[in-house]
Amino acid sequence: MPSSIAEFFTLREAAAALAREPAPERDARTALVRRARQKREAAEALWSVAQPVEALRLLAEAAGLFREAALDAPPSGATLAAAGAAPAPDAAPAPDAAPDASAPAGDAGALDAVTSDTDAEAHATQAAPSLLAQRLTALGLAPRAAQEAAATLDALDALHIPALNRDAGGAESDAFRALDEAVAAVDAALDAGVLTAREIVGHRVARGAWLLAVVGALGVAGWFALRGGPEVVATATAVYAGDPIFGPDRVTDGDTATEWLLPDRTPGALELTLKAPRRVGAVRIVNGHNREFNDRAVQDYEIELYAGQRLVKKLAGRFALLVPAPQPVSVRADVDGVDRVRFVVKSFHREGAALAELALE
Repeated sequence: MPSSIAEFFTLREAAAALAREPAPERDARTALVRRARQKREAAEALWSVAQPVEALRLLAEAAGLFREAALDAPPSGATLAAAGAAPAPDAAPAPDAAPDASAPAGDAGALDAVTSDTDAEAHATQAAPSLLAQRLTALGLAPRAAQEAAATLDALDALHIPALNRDAGGAESDAFRALDEAVAAVDAALDAGVLTAREIVGHRVARGAWLLAVVGALGVAGWFALRGGPEVVATATAVYAGDPIFGPDRVTDGDTATEWLLPDRTPGALELTLKAPRRVGAVRIVNGHNREFNDRAVQDYEIELYAGQRLVKKLAGRFALLVPAPQPVSVRADVDGVDRVRFVVKSFHREGAALAELALE
């Protein structure tokens, strides 16, 4: 782990790989990866404007290019050092040793031993990961992640893409999501192997600045903690996949690019608890849309405002459409002494509910 952290900030292995690899080979792979990234970005843009068929088709093309680049990429320096003198993943196995000529021809025990060894080798061969999975592991992906990504990319030929958008449904949405996750994993594994010398320097500077920003943010958080905690605490009845990246605090961070997501096709509620009672003139809402896939948003909702245990006002609203760039909506409240606000999701668009911001004015 410490060596991984050091490599993240110093990129020493990436610089060493750049120095030892012939320039034509690296340039060819870099061009391949850049084409793949371009197609992936175009696919995500098409998906966000409800063009699932062409989006899936472009993403499949990007996946094919990433697969080709991964199969051609040399292993990382850390993997080579750990492997020592071990044979390459695609090296031919050594031929079976010839049977001992001194053994009697009718020795059943010797025959059983040879048969058992052969069966064990066949089983090991059958269970072995694919060549792509081996390459991805050599590039630094965890074995399980490498096998999952390889299984998705190795099945590209079997991917069904309908001809028209109207024929696309949940299966295509699942396929796009799975393929995008696999492509993201492969892209991350290939990244260090396509950096130029200038990009390596730029990454070092940017990551150093990021570290300083994190340290500064922790200092600010500590200062606020000493002052008694945040003014508003957000909680929710449920979160998509239980992942904190989609947690309720995303609606109070002032960033519309982050969102609270409910589990698939599930109503629920989010609650803001105030540090001290206050007047609420309006509740400002920014609906979500799940920016990578444009497939989640709140439809019908209710806002409940409480003073202690007493419900002092209830408001209702509706977002008729799921849009890629939701705009803020202010709902008038004009209530004093509010210490708790509950946002109840009654219905949702497409795959489930998402909410970007919920602020009190």
